[in-house]
Amino acid sequence: MYFSISPLELELQRNFARPIAVALPANVEADMKPVAMLGVVLIILGVVGLFLSRVTWTETKPVVKLGPLQVNSQEDHTVWIPTAAGVVTVLAGLGLVFAGRRAA
Repeated sequence: MYFSISPLELELQRNFARPIAVALPANVEADMKPVAMLGVVLIILGVVGLFLSRVTWTETKPVVKLGPLQVNSQEDHTVWIPTAAGVVTVLAGLGLVFAGRRAA
């Protein structure tokens, strides 16, 4: 069997197969206290919460099993993330980052 890859697909594989490296100053990890790291995590989670206003998933449950026959039920679940929760999380993260930097 013969498969062909277009030049565009080959270029995309080359470009996206490389790891992304972020250059940070050498002393960033030494300067960051655990409180500041927790603050950064809270900031990231808060921003994600602001962009994703809800999380949705589907759950499949078996209703009846009769030998090889099976009847399933699908339930959709949605969890809403309030905007205020995202804003409070970002502000708490900023407070922890500033508190961690002052302690350093």
